Amino acid sequence: LVRMRSDQHGKMSSGPLPPGISLRFQLTRKQTDFVLDDDWCVLSHAVNLAPGEERELTPLRFNLQGRSVKGWVGNERQQPVTGALVFAPPLQDPFVVGQSGDFEVTGLPARGTLWIVAAHPTEPLFAAEKIDPDAGLKPRLLLKPMGKATGKIINKQGQSVEGAKVSLRPPSHWSGMACLKLLRRVGKSNFYWETITDEHGDWSIEGLIGGMDYEVFVWAPAGEGGTHHADLTARGGETVDLGPIDLALQPKVEAKMTPTDSRAVAPRHRDAETKDKPVHVAHEGQPEAALPWRWA
Repeated sequence: LVRMRSDQHGKMSSGPLPPGISLRFQLTRKQTDFVLDDDWCVLSHAVNLAPGEERELTPLRFNLQGRSVKGWVGNERQQPVTGALVFAPPLQDPFVVGQSGDFEVTGLPARGTLWIVAAHPTEPLFAAEKIDPDAGLKPRLLLKPMGKATGKIINKQGQSVEGAKVSLRPPSHWSGMACLKLLRRVGKSNFYWETITDEHGDWSIEGLIGGMDYEVFVWAPAGEGGTHHADLTARGGETVDLGPIDLALQPKVEAKMTPTDSRAVAPRHRDAETKDKPVHVAHEGQPEAALPWRWA
């Protein structure tokens, strides 16, 4: 593992290198959040240099300041909630809402959509919304009590299935330590909600954040089918009833029941071969710059 830093011109180099080794580069998690294009992905491919060869790689562009979004937090009476906290994974610390209910979240990843969650400073009231900072929209988050989800599990004969395990999970990037403070607000030690169906096949899970999308996984008892999947969007202060989930009709989920650990690689670019052999590269310079890479 070799750590490299760019110079005042944004350039970096490494060498001389022993012959016969395969070279791979891996950005840190923070850098993958702020890279502006996918060119860095080719760096994870193994490269072998001939003796005496020097190769210059494609420059990488970063926006180290990240993106920002402004919004407003209020209660169900459309009144601003001063002191509310706004969480925006992968950022670990929440942003505090001002007296007018306005907030601004900064340092967001350079690309893609993400979730923000607002929490009341003292009461168990929440609101969530999926946003695109590039859209220029100002989200209005109305804090409400936590929601509930219910449903029923049946088999191919239409009979109720007792003892099926039902698990609800939010978007995968909410796992891990990024939102420990939000977990404490919710009153949980992790972001998994689980229960077992009763003798009537019914299940119920409370404590869901209104506006948040959840994946519903069902593990059927032996002899009743396989593992199945559904989706729901929670509603604050209300119950979302998924109705009967037929184990014979629901598509089976492959063996991917644990959310991907996005700390290891950037979204959409997981490379199992390089995950355990990263070369971390840091950049010191302007918020947006090109970094030529060079092996020597």
